[in-house]
Amino acid sequence: MVAEINFIEFNKLSYLVYREQIIDLYFQAFTTGEYAQFLDRNFVVNTIDELINIGGGILALFADRPVGILIASPLFAHIEFPIIDSKDLLADNTIYINEVVVGIDFRGRGIAEKMISVFLNNIPDKYDNAVIRVWDKNTPALSLYNKLNFEPIASITQQKFKTSGEEFEMNKIYLYKKLKTKNDSL
Repeated sequence: MVAEINFIEFNKLSYLVYREQIIDLYFQAFTTGEYAQFLDRNFVVNTIDELINIGGGILALFADRPVGILIASPLFAHIEFPIIDSKDLLADNTIYINEVVVGIDFRGRGIAEKMISVFLNNIPDKYDNAVIRVWDKNTPALSLYNKLNFEPIASITQQKFKTSGEEFEMNKIYLYKKLKTKNDSL
């Protein structure tokens, strides 16, 4: 299945081409299924618009339709990260993977793993570390990030709303991975 997916750079140009489909994919992924939560569509649009202005990522296309997206930005732009808990991590040389989203019909086919691998293999040399955040109840994502050698570094608790309007706490874990540098390669 992954062989049928085209992985391209997610940048300002690809965002312009696929903007509405990307927003729909993101919205659908987080408002349906086991991990459904209430999201304000305008908030989602503004967030993705802002992220593409400071970062980029990987876009997974199937038959010229977005089925997956990885969005990343420099860690210093992520104000929720508890840097105090992570003394050995410098925000200036760390890339933050803001979102890894795969459409419901395409999950379990290796798309998220491939997006992360392609992304990590093409990160600019100025980044020595990668950080990603995941809900502690998202077992498939936790398993994937563990498989890719991400390790827990910090956590936060957020107040969220289910699609029904009921409030709940979401415990999120920040995971860290040291990236290979030029000196590590040989």
